[in-house]
Amino acid sequence: MSLTTLCTSSLSQSIDRSPEVTLQDYSVSFSRRHDIQALIGEKAEFLVHTFCVMDLASLDATMGAPSGKHQVMARKQHGNHVIPLTDQQYRDLITVQLADWLEQVNLGYAPLHNAIYSIFTRLML
Repeated sequence: MSLTTLCTSSLSQSIDRSPEVTLQDYSVSFSRRHDIQALIGEKAEFLVHTFCVMDLASLDATMGAPSGKHQVMARKQHGNHVIPLTDQQYRDLITVQLADWLEQVNLGYAPLHNAIYSIFTRLML
């Protein structure tokens, strides 16, 4: 994925479509996925959509999977289905998750040293 697409995904994930977290009332319905794709591109929209619906524990669980076998699970309210990921999509999703966490740390919403920090430290080795 290009840097432009990855940056677009990271910025666009703030248009969070999950029902329990509506960021400043800027939520977009799932029925408008095609509109978001037209605006930011198919690859970036897939990444944003996956980020918004995935069960974070499933991202942690797929970290040890062999190349070509990464997948995350959609949360129950989003169908609890498997979302297979290419190796590139997996790396991009990790990058977006890291960027989101770093933003939360910067804003004071998340502590610097927590489980996510430990996971990303292991990934960077």
